[in-house]
Amino acid sequence: MQTPALKDAISRILMPFHANHLMENDGNCMEIADDVVRGVDEKWREQVSDLVPQNFCLEGEFGYPLDLALLKKYWDTWTFPFSEEDMLRVGWGEISHVFVEAEKYCYDAESPDGVSNFFEMPFIRRAAYSDLIEKDLVGEFTQKYPDYMARAAADYQLLVDFYESPQKVTSSISGPSPL
Repeated sequence: MQTPALKDAISRILMPFHANHLMENDGNCMEIADDVVRGVDEKWREQVSDLVPQNFCLEGEFGYPLDLALLKKYWDTWTFPFSEEDMLRVGWGEISHVFVEAEKYCYDAESPDGVSNFFEMPFIRRAAYSDLIEKDLVGEFTQKYPDYMARAAADYQLLVDFYESPQKVTSSISGPSPL
């Protein structure tokens, strides 16, 4: 159960980054996570931690596969988007991203209100989709997991569009420009 006051505190810290979340998550995620951890009230500090996908991997290091048993044990509310066999085919351990976890909710500049499942963070879906493109597995995974892959493809396309036309994407996210 999420504590509303803690969720609100985290959201307030992240909200200034949300308008430019594609830029903020692309290289500033560590600083943003540090801001959140340092910025929450002292009484919640022990409930808030900054994590990287490697925290969930065998050996706890970059490039290793996910430790599915660890995820099931400590983050039992997170559901896997793919079968266990297919989960091991995705390069989750190669995703470079720092996010905040509090009460099993995940937060970053793109998810200032938190998501209840790490695998539903837009940054994580986008990175998984990119890995599946690289491994030529998008078609297979889209047939097997159409809903998740549709969300992941949309997240990926948003980033592609951003790099092609950042002004257009930024204004569609944050509303019309006041200028």
